[in-house]
Amino acid sequence: MSCTLLFASPSERERRAAVQAFGEKQVVLASSAAELLLGLPTEPDVVVLSIDLPGLSPAQLLSRILARENPPAVLLAIESMDRSEALELSKAGAAGWVMRPLDAELLAWKVQRLVDQRHGAPSFTPALAQAVGGIVGSSAAMERLRRMVARVAGTDLSVLITGESGTGKEVVARALHQASLRAAKPFVPVDCAAIPPNLMESELFGYEKGAFTGASSRRAGLVESAREGTFFLDEVGELEAGSQVKLLRLLQEGAYRPVGATVEKQVNLRVLAATNRQLESRIAEGGFRADLFHRLNVVRLHLPPLRERPEDVAVLLRHFLDRFSAESGRPPLILGASIAATLAAYAWPGNVRELVNCARYVANLAPGPELTLSDLPPRLRAALGQVQEVQASASSQAMGVGVRYELPYKEAKRAWLSIFEFAYVQHQLQAHDGNVSRAARACGMDRKSIQRLLKRAQEQDEPS
Repeated sequence: MSCTLLFASPSERERRAAVQAFGEKQVVLASSAAELLLGLPTEPDVVVLSIDLPGLSPAQLLSRILARENPPAVLLAIESMDRSEALELSKAGAAGWVMRPLDAELLAWKVQRLVDQRHGAPSFTPALAQAVGGIVGSSAAMERLRRMVARVAGTDLSVLITGESGTGKEVVARALHQASLRAAKPFVPVDCAAIPPNLMESELFGYEKGAFTGASSRRAGLVESAREGTFFLDEVGELEAGSQVKLLRLLQEGAYRPVGATVEKQVNLRVLAATNRQLESRIAEGGFRADLFHRLNVVRLHLPPLRERPEDVAVLLRHFLDRFSAESGRPPLILGASIAATLAAYAWPGNVRELVNCARYVANLAPGPELTLSDLPPRLRAALGQVQEVQASASSQAMGVGVRYELPYKEAKRAWLSIFEFAYVQHQLQAHDGNVSRAARACGMDRKSIQRLLKRAQEQDEPS
């Protein structure tokens, strides 16, 4: 559907990009509040309003735009630090926002959806901007993730969300739900790792009166409570074989049978799943059904660990510091460049969950006004000390310490690699109190790989 877009931004680069994306005939450009107001008589379908447009405040401009007889939809262009203001403007009537730097594909998609709404076309994204905006991060990986969420939210496709523990898989699942046609219906999360295997079937599917000792009345299961909504299976890789079979039936036919029932029930819902396990490996080991995996893995969304996107650390920390400071009635802490760089160098083995706990701690206990290393939780301060030691050691190694120059190149490289592997694994084990499983998760490795590296290094150290 064609539309008229009024694009208001002080950035010449953004204005040129808008013309390139939408075409000269469909775009009216403005670089100031005065030019925006002059462009309104063109009766645009959508106004993209930069929050830093000079001349009038965003609230004043929004009020002027929405006061028209046939007001256009207003989409805000914001920086990450403008989220609080954007939320207030959304309450005042803005249709949503897009993050800078602007992604042409996502912007075009959002504009089209607003045009569809304006002209009466059905929209499957009643809260797309808010939902996608809840996925915080400025890295390329998170931008790609937001684009994919925007693309699949309005469908009923099954989505498998993968990533280490604490990366925010449930946040993505909730965003998919909130931006879907099912947003007004229940979102029911299930922690598959927390329910004992012998209770899983009755918890998921419910049971009939008399189904077992103590079943004095009928009880609806979690599947029934998610009717017409979204059913989220967190840590789906932990399901045992019997529950996997029953879940496959639910996905294939939309049917399930409560414990003790003689007939199946039908249910309409969308299934989302998440796991921190490598399900392909579980399939090879016989621990997970291949047919269930393929039913769940129609669309896959992956959340990289925080150590792989250090540019997101400061953005996330600022976001949560603002939130928790507001909750505690304190002014937001100042996050200096030096401490931001130090925290970005930390591996964050607990991922976003660990960062959230850190932000909650300092937002309530730091004296302020600026965050310092001494304000951080004791365990994190100790870990950062180890990071600095590793960095100093790495600098020494970069100068050639430990290189076996007397050996041929390939042998010297192999010997040095062995030194690195052993030192790296030893550091991770020390950082996690000798717990191999936790160290493996922090490294993105499995237990066997860590044990194999240690054994190989020890064998090479033994005298011949």
